Amino acid sequence: MDPLHWRFFTNDFTVSRKILVALTVLYATSFAWFYLIHSFLLEEIFTSLDVDASWIYIGKMLFYSSTALSGLIGSMITERVERRRFLWWWIFFGVVTTASFAVFRELGFCLALSLSLGISFGIGFPSCMAFIVECTAIEERARVFGMSMLLMFIVFILIYYTTYMVLHLGLMELIFLCVALRAISFISLRLSPTTEIQEKKVSWLSVFTSRGFILYFFPWLMFNLASGVQHFLESWLRQFYIFQEVALIGLLLQYLSMCIFAFTSGFIGDRSGRKNNFIFGLIILGVSYQVLSLATSPTSYLLTKIISGIAWGFIAPNLLTVLGDLAATGPKEKFFAVGGLVPLLVPFIFQWLSKVIFISINSSLMSSILGVTLFLSVFPLLYAPETLPEDKVRARRFSEYLKKVRTLIQREESEV
Repeated sequence: MDPLHWRFFTNDFTVSRKILVALTVLYATSFAWFYLIHSFLLEEIFTSLDVDASWIYIGKMLFYSSTALSGLIGSMITERVERRRFLWWWIFFGVVTTASFAVFRELGFCLALSLSLGISFGIGFPSCMAFIVECTAIEERARVFGMSMLLMFIVFILIYYTTYMVLHLGLMELIFLCVALRAISFISLRLSPTTEIQEKKVSWLSVFTSRGFILYFFPWLMFNLASGVQHFLESWLRQFYIFQEVALIGLLLQYLSMCIFAFTSGFIGDRSGRKNNFIFGLIILGVSYQVLSLATSPTSYLLTKIISGIAWGFIAPNLLTVLGDLAATGPKEKFFAVGGLVPLLVPFIFQWLSKVIFISINSSLMSSILGVTLFLSVFPLLYAPETLPEDKVRARRFSEYLKKVRTLIQREESEV
């Protein structure tokens, strides 16, 4: 009997348990660290400086822009260096940059460190994703990403809500916690296998001319744009009820539904394919915007956040899986830099803009427009290729059939 009792989920894994732990920890700690910086650390640091609120927005702008730009640069650097060594330096850079906030507490230094924080995440993001892809087989990749997202959101929820609502930690303690979280990623590299230098290069043109990439990229971009515009709608909804407490609960419910359904959709993606999960996520998010048009009460708002989390749970792990599947040969970093990192930053940028600019929006009209846009985004996916090979689906079904037959035979023999 499997001590973790996860045979239903990992019974056909070719990746060893040690490497599986390494990959999920690498992803979870890296992204939990990023979410803590985005959601908590930067605002706390600039607030402690007792400066105008506009500097907070400038610091976040530097963080987001440097994250996106460095991701593109990092995808080119790793064509010339060994990936595992590059990941070591990526983690080290993140540890040093985060720890620097404890020493340098002037406005100019904090702005420079905000820029450096973005670089310390973005430059290694494509390599981190490519590393996970290369360590996994195509029929187990979605589950690995789903498990990684489950662990990441659990870590983030525990740290964020514990420090924010229970322990009320000071800034220095929060910085130390972020440094420790980033440093844990070193353990995952110690457990994971070494990788060789990849000689073959992939041009940017080959990425943008890939039919499968374009057909998945456009719906993914529209999904993130719609999620970003939602922040303007939430700003508009503050006039209807006490928003701060409801927003915290809504964010928690959204993250919980995201991690649960990311885990679930990873299992479905490896079992029957990734494309249907993607289509279902777009439709679900479209439904959430129709609910949002009625969200003049806390209950309807919280329901919207739950549905939105389900949509993210179905799309995010399968999108990362699809990018790895499409980049079957050669370095995969450019696919993840363009297809994974750049659109993913769009909701964060819109969240930042919604705090800088207040726009009075008719919620019913905007929700209807967003819903229709998402439903139209489904059409490119109807022509997109299914990246899970059909022979893998048949092999899984045949294996499950044999197991049932074997179990039935053993049961009959025991009765005799």
